[in-house]
Amino acid sequence: MTDLGLCPRCDEHQMMHPPQINALSRLSRHPGDPSIWVCSDCGTDEALEQVSCKQVTPKRDWPLPFRTFDAVICSMKIQQMILSKDPNSRETDETI
Repeated sequence: MTDLGLCPRCDEHQMMHPPQINALSRLSRHPGDPSIWVCSDCGTDEALEQVSCKQVTPKRDWPLPFRTFDAVICSMKIQQMILSKDPNSRETDETI
């Protein structure tokens, strides 16, 4: 397996192989743009930046000292862990 190194955006997470398993950066979404793969957390951060800020952090500012929405991403991961450990912990209309 080829070592793809660390995420170019955060310089923190190990990139997965094949590269297409990672997130495609929003900076490479136009026809003719080279594919820029980033870790899942950075892909989520870019999506939240695009929706909330109407722009994503430019590549010239990479690697980032911190993600713009890191607190939100961490909270989402915690919620996902809780729900994956106990699927019955979620209330549904049927249990209310």
